[in-house]
Amino acid sequence: MIEGRAHRGVSTTALNFESVVSKRSWIATETFRTLIAAQAKARKLEPHLIVVKHPVGGLNAAELQERIETAFAGLTVEMQGR
Repeated sequence: MIEGRAHRGVSTTALNFESVVSKRSWIATETFRTLIAAQAKARKLEPHLIVVKHPVGGLNAAELQERIETAFAGLTVEMQGR
């Protein structure tokens, strides 16, 4: 659900993530997938992982763009409830 509101004459639009996605989405590199799954299980959580290639630091522009596009596509799918 997208909510719009005005404050002191300035219109803002905010995305209400709680009504769009009732679960938590986590972005992680493939290297940390197992660790996150183990930590979530210990806390009785069900992580919805969006996995990108490792590493995310020290990348050239094309590599960074690929990681961002992968994460964005995953978030888009999560928000659409798939």
